Amino acid sequence: MNLYSVIKKILLSVSLLFMVSCDWLFGEELPPMVHPEWCYRAVVYEMNLRRQSAEGTFVAAEEQLERLSDLGVDILCLMPIYPIGKKNCRGTYGSPYAVRDYRSVNPDMGTMDDFGHFLKVAHEEDFHVLIDWVAACTSADAVWTKEQSREWYCSDDKKYVDEHRDRVRLDYRNPEMRVAMIDAMKFWVEKGVDGFRCCDVERVPLEFWKDALAELRKVNPDLYFIADSEGNELYESGFNATYALSLSKVMEEVAQGKKRGSDVSDFVVRMLKESPPTAIHLTFTSHHGTLEKYGNDHERWGKRATLMTALTYMLPRCQPMIYTGQEVGYEGRVRLCEKDAVSDWSPQLETNFYRRMNYIKHEMEALCCGERGGEYYSEWGARSEVMTYRLHTLFSRVFCSFNFSDSVSYQIASRPLDMWWNEGASGDRVSIERGDEMPIEPWTPLIYYTGYAP
Repeated sequence: MNLYSVIKKILLSVSLLFMVSCDWLFGEELPPMVHPEWCYRAVVYEMNLRRQSAEGTFVAAEEQLERLSDLGVDILCLMPIYPIGKKNCRGTYGSPYAVRDYRSVNPDMGTMDDFGHFLKVAHEEDFHVLIDWVAACTSADAVWTKEQSREWYCSDDKKYVDEHRDRVRLDYRNPEMRVAMIDAMKFWVEKGVDGFRCCDVERVPLEFWKDALAELRKVNPDLYFIADSEGNELYESGFNATYALSLSKVMEEVAQGKKRGSDVSDFVVRMLKESPPTAIHLTFTSHHGTLEKYGNDHERWGKRATLMTALTYMLPRCQPMIYTGQEVGYEGRVRLCEKDAVSDWSPQLETNFYRRMNYIKHEMEALCCGERGGEYYSEWGARSEVMTYRLHTLFSRVFCSFNFSDSVSYQIASRPLDMWWNEGASGDRVSIERGDEMPIEPWTPLIYYTGYAP
């Protein structure tokens, strides 16, 4: 063991001893670890098998795992993998959210054995695998519609989800249906999945989620649950992470010139104040819903895409998510009911950028999500278009300055930083002292970091 490792272990031991001593002196217990250990530095990758390859299969997706590992992805979140209903089918292949059978896989993607092999290889490569769970509705011709056509579904006046009539709503007043839904989720937990991204959570009673997540954690305490909505009540129901939808809206309004950088800072302060310290906010520039509605990153963000992506990585207590194809700057549209496969996975400028962001996310303790993340200190300069802040923990520090404007700005170091820092984009070492002037190009992030991963 080298001297660096010895010093690191001594500092960690002393800090832990100090925290335990303080809690004993003041009669307070340390907060319990509420999330799986593996999630705190993790980057999520939303995997759309139809977009991942021309074949759209588990076997083809398995061939992408080495590339994704090299990119720095940790959690693979598979969009629905279940058989799709035929009744009132949308588009060529149907909506993946029109689930016909909760306990099977879409034959277009392969067999259950293919999925099992994908899961096995992904785990061997140190990925954790989540699958989408559609609890609010099934396809109009689902297995359950034949078995329990009346008792388990809503009445005719509110039966269908939308005008497409390919999905029908489940009635959560029925206790037998609730039990069947939890049993179906257990089926996949026993297959070895590491958790679920739950869709349309607001259409399902919170009491169900609380019961279901507690039951599933009896099978595997380290399961990870993401809600595609937001609100503190979801954390109270057992979800680990929620979508940062309000933040995404603020980012969009800043890009459109309706808000300023100061509005982003104000929102972050409110988010930290109003959310529990253990809250994990899933951040993104795009996901399958926004890509179909607003277009790809180039269409939605334009020259602002790099800054907005960096923001999703560098905000406190947040967990970034990449959607299939973003890492190579793919400009094709997403159509959920069609196959729009990425045609070229060769590295692009975006690839190197995502790789750098993932590296910093993994290395800097200050960028951990949830209660492990660093303390947030806002450092405003003279202009409200520039958002500047620091994140601190015992072992790491991150300094960020985002220029949300069309002109060059200058950040003046407000305090002496008598240590070496690494520049975010390149990793080059730099020294920053009080009064140093740092230019920031329009719609560009300025990122510096120092420390190490304990």
